[in-house]
Amino acid sequence: MIVDVHAHLEICKNIPELIENAKQANVAAIIASGSTIDANRKVLEFAEKYDIVQPALGLYPVDALELSDEEIESEIEFIKKSKPAAISEIGLEYQETDDRERQQIVFEKFLNLAKELNIPAIVHSRKAETEVIATLKKLEMKKVVLHAFHGNMKLVKEGAESGFLFSIPTNVTRSSHCQSMVQELPIKNIMTETDAPFLAATPGVPSEPAHIQQTIEHIAEIKGLNAEETSKMLFMNYQRLF
Repeated sequence: MIVDVHAHLEICKNIPELIENAKQANVAAIIASGSTIDANRKVLEFAEKYDIVQPALGLYPVDALELSDEEIESEIEFIKKSKPAAISEIGLEYQETDDRERQQIVFEKFLNLAKELNIPAIVHSRKAETEVIATLKKLEMKKVVLHAFHGNMKLVKEGAESGFLFSIPTNVTRSSHCQSMVQELPIKNIMTETDAPFLAATPGVPSEPAHIQQTIEHIAEIKGLNAEETSKMLFMNYQRLF
């Protein structure tokens, strides 16, 4: 059994085929992440329609900045009522915007929501890895997946020691940074994601949950384990967190 803990199904093509491919590849769960108000509704539709899809609801940091405080609070109330499997996609984005103060406020609102609901937070941290780790530790977060993390190995180790998990994307086959993360992290701190349709193993080919098997084989090779053993351990990480 394998899991994709972070996918953007609302922007993927041919969803019925994608779901069928995932089932054929033994994917037990796809955590579909929302990033906008509209995407959150679409994610809930997918979760209603497909049994292997679980909804993760949130607001991407840049998209959240376009909303008023009232709109953000309204979406938080909607998310509470929707009973998602996780809060996502949330975090800090320093590459696309200079508005860091309000991002931080919104990020902490959603982290507190994850704590209140006792569900995982799946966190984005582009060019803000130090600040994200510090915030997660400050709020004493327990259920965390750091998505597509590109901080240095010191931060990776600090996150792992704090009990956070790191989702390894399908481009681990060609990313030296992702490979270094796999080497650094204990297996208990690793999960798998696609960020579908992004972060593909093959440039120009959209990623999809079925490709997770290739990711597991690569993780197993780096760790000196067999793929079946690795798959079982990673699935246990999913069961423990979700």
